[in-house]
Amino acid sequence: MKRRGVKHVRLLIVGGVHHLTEPIVWDYSPKGSSVVFDTASGTGRVVFDGSRMNTARAARYPGETTCATYLLCIKAGYGSFTISGKTFQNAPNGIRLKGNTNITITGNVFKNLSGSKGYGGIHTESSSGLKIKNNLFSKLKNSGKMHGIYLVRTSRSTISGNRFEYVTGDPVRVRVSSNNLVSGNKFYRSGSYATFSEWRDTTKGEGCGKGNVFSIFLVRNPGPSGPGGIASLVRGASAPPRRVPRMLGNVMVMSRIVKLVVQVKLLPTPEQALALEATLHAVNVAATRVSAVAFDKFGLRCRETPLRRLCYAELKAAGLGAQAAQHVIKRVVDAYTALRAGIRNGNLGGPASRRRRKAESKPVVFRPDAAHTFDDRNLSWRLDAGTVSIWTVHGRCKNLRLACSPEQARTLAAHRHGESDLVHRDGMWFLLATCDIPEPDVYEPADWIGVDRGIVNLATTSDGDNHQGRRLGRYRRWQARKRAEIQAKRTRSAARLLKKRARREARHARHVNHKISRQVVAVAARTGRGIALEELGGIRERVTVPRDQRARLSSWPFHQLGEFLEYKARRAGVPFLQVDAAYTSQRCPRCGHTARNNRPSRDHFCCRRCGLAGPADVVAGVNVRDRARSAWVFVNMPAPAPA
Repeated sequence: MKRRGVKHVRLLIVGGVHHLTEPIVWDYSPKGSSVVFDTASGTGRVVFDGSRMNTARAARYPGETTCATYLLCIKAGYGSFTISGKTFQNAPNGIRLKGNTNITITGNVFKNLSGSKGYGGIHTESSSGLKIKNNLFSKLKNSGKMHGIYLVRTSRSTISGNRFEYVTGDPVRVRVSSNNLVSGNKFYRSGSYATFSEWRDTTKGEGCGKGNVFSIFLVRNPGPSGPGGIASLVRGASAPPRRVPRMLGNVMVMSRIVKLVVQVKLLPTPEQALALEATLHAVNVAATRVSAVAFDKFGLRCRETPLRRLCYAELKAAGLGAQAAQHVIKRVVDAYTALRAGIRNGNLGGPASRRRRKAESKPVVFRPDAAHTFDDRNLSWRLDAGTVSIWTVHGRCKNLRLACSPEQARTLAAHRHGESDLVHRDGMWFLLATCDIPEPDVYEPADWIGVDRGIVNLATTSDGDNHQGRRLGRYRRWQARKRAEIQAKRTRSAARLLKKRARREARHARHVNHKISRQVVAVAARTGRGIALEELGGIRERVTVPRDQRARLSSWPFHQLGEFLEYKARRAGVPFLQVDAAYTSQRCPRCGHTARNNRPSRDHFCCRRCGLAGPADVVAGVNVRDRARSAWVFVNMPAPAPA
């Protein structure tokens, strides 16, 4: 390329594992040139493996430090360079970049990188304008200095959409670097000091970088010695590196996430359905057996590691896969953890209650058709083909069709994270997947929409929009009549039918709440306003109603409606507040007069002082809106200056 003066190169690399004995070194890229590392069509993924590297024979940068411990070294100069879709593994380090200005590294995997001379999956120096996006950094391990990405004297670069897991150093570390953006990444069990750290050596006159922006997307289970977050590490003249709580000139943005559960329906063939049914039965029988062992050895305080030593070999011998056996043990531990939490919170009554004594006296039992957990090791999603591949006791069940909407498919492809549950309900099969969706920034509201929740009118806004509960109440009364008829039969099949109808009724109420919350949030987002609700916690304990109204009060789905409004508002970036509900239905929003006789009937409001009249629920919504205005001003009030 240098001899012929070629400026644009596309390197086609045959897929498969390439065992390198020396690093790949690229040191020519004039201004205006472009180099692309591509994969030959139909040959599979390219894997650069360093398990056979001879570091003593490795090449060097001309006149620079050695790159003997890296799989790929690039000194591309002013040209553009693109590396995508490759795997770098089994070496001390991944990629070394020095003196580059326009390099894109995307869609690569850096795994099993370790060694005493390890610095990072990607190590940059004296570079700018780098784009490091959508890569996976997994199992980068040594004594603690093995980082995911290490930026030295690097500026104006973007690190986004990457996932870091089991990185013993810090996922992102900078040194004398400025104006870099680290945003939208995921971190799991990573970070010796922090999720993002800056190193500076004062003995060499190094100062703190300026203008770096670090936005945390998701930190789950940070490293064993690091709490996650941001840190500055300083080496002084006579002191070891120390952690400094804040970094001058840099910005840290903590981004929250919204957790959603996406339910997709499976469409198995008869043979696949039998395999799934046998799998659920086998894992739940095994879980019950492990639960008995845990209760016998540890009581209610079992832990995962000791229980694994006792039961893992037995589960493997019974025919469960390695990952399935691990999930069975974790389910048992989680069940006892939940039981202890319920006892501690008083959900099972006091120490003398019969229900609590019964729960403490015997091991937890799992239903034969209870849901079971799968992760990416034994469940593969093929959303483009509309299928999944899942482990069963009869072998891998491939090409299992699923049914989901295009919106669900997009959500799963972009945000699915962690484990999924296999559920068998009413003769149908479902997968429940957890999605972590980043919240957008909340805008400054132009005004507020007050929402009054009730039984007759499920939601009434300060704009006068009324979402009635008449149809839901009629549906519940019809279900109550049918429930009484079925209960009179007193058979096992009647009990099963009652459970089925109860689930149907709950689904109907949930659908109504979803419709109401979606409409309210859409109006707020379109008009640039926030949403305000009354704080109704504990209202069922505070309010006494006649006996014939108790079922109606207990089935009032106000809490679910509030949760739906909150999470939909968070997803849309709409401000959300809960305000004090006291006397919102008795206070006049014009003159402030508060009295019980301001509300002569359930539906009507008439102020005894100024004569303001209108629908009582709308007046309550206006009062909620007014309280939100005052609360928002108070919340956003600047802190007083120190005396």
